[in-house]
Amino acid sequence: MPKSIHRAEYPAVVGCLVAVRKAANLTQVELAARLRHTQGWVSAVERGDSRLDLLQVHDWCRVCGLTMEELGRMLDKAMAAQKPVVFSKKMGSRKRPARRGVKDKRRQI
Repeated sequence: MPKSIHRAEYPAVVGCLVAVRKAANLTQVELAARLRHTQGWVSAVERGDSRLDLLQVHDWCRVCGLTMEELGRMLDKAMAAQKPVVFSKKMGSRKRPARRGVKDKRRQI
């Protein structure tokens, strides 16, 4: 199973976090200050580039005036609206191409 940040449902999670922040009439800067993080961190979370642990989600909800239960219901609705996800087996590992100007030692005879 892929990491949660790479799953098809993850945009629903991020969408809920953004909606919660906006419903609380908070900017990214204000939320970041209350969470003692930077605006860049909030932005990375909302873009889906950074993943939150359970305690961070709890803090996000608390600052926005929401319970985890309410966020869970919101997330269930958002995910139910998405198409079902089908996981496929991972194909074999891919080799990275050699960098330009750097000789690949494996090719040397």
